[in-house]
Amino acid sequence: MFQWPPVKRSIKLSVVIPVSNIGLVKDLRWKTITIGEFARVFAIYKVNNVVLLSTGRDDEDPGDTNLFRMILEYLLVPPYLRKYVVPTLPELRYVGVLPPLNIVTHNPEGREPRKGDLREGLVMTSYGNRGKVFIGYRRRCYTVSYRELRSGDRIMVEIVSLNPLKCVEVRRPTKTYTGYRVITSTTNELPTLVNRLGPSVVVNTSKNGVDYSDMELRKRFVLEVLRKGGLTLLFGTPRRDFNEVVDNNVMRKLGVKYTLNFIPGQGTLTVRTTEALHAVLSQVNSDIAMFSKGSKAK
Repeated sequence: MFQWPPVKRSIKLSVVIPVSNIGLVKDLRWKTITIGEFARVFAIYKVNNVVLLSTGRDDEDPGDTNLFRMILEYLLVPPYLRKYVVPTLPELRYVGVLPPLNIVTHNPEGREPRKGDLREGLVMTSYGNRGKVFIGYRRRCYTVSYRELRSGDRIMVEIVSLNPLKCVEVRRPTKTYTGYRVITSTTNELPTLVNRLGPSVVVNTSKNGVDYSDMELRKRFVLEVLRKGGLTLLFGTPRRDFNEVVDNNVMRKLGVKYTLNFIPGQGTLTVRTTEALHAVLSQVNSDIAMFSKGSKAK
């Protein structure tokens, strides 16, 4: 069922993506388009943490980690704020061709403000814990915060009054999904980082894994994810599964619980990572919704 604003899941969903996925194309325009495709998938399936893994292998272009992170974070900025907060950089030359994320804090419907709306805004003037914040509307929103505000701060606000227009800064996380967080990591740092993100079931997605078509497996897997409160999905590249990108020692430290094939009987020799993300996340999204209802009923 469609629900807007989108409700944040009860679990944290993290994905680990090797940066070398954008090294398959050498042109900046196509790298930009590829990153935009990743960003849309992350937002559609309400991913909380995106971990960009730099392995240092030969198939990873220098500068791609920074480019990947920069464009993912650029797309999180509401279009009405970009001219204020995004500098003109050569890496962002082609971002104008990318589709918007259309997450709730960007006001994708282009509506007039309504009480209870969440918006990302820019502090234009400040005095202590109060200030005037631009939220993409012709009137500035008079805002009260739980901390001292500074001009130039990007903050999340909730509209509490329309006339006069008033907001309060909200702490993350809210009950509404407001986008992903981007984290970069090296291979050696990854196990510590995943552990720091909180308890989760760690899954290696692989064409050589156990088929995810078995209903008992799916139910057992999702119920474990719900008990743990988190899911971390490890993705490889079209050429290598994740366990071929890192060594066995890293896999052991990550505490991989399952190696699963979410596309049994695939009809192509390889699957692009954006395609794999859609296939995996759509099934996981559906199963979490289905089995969480059953667990609540008990």
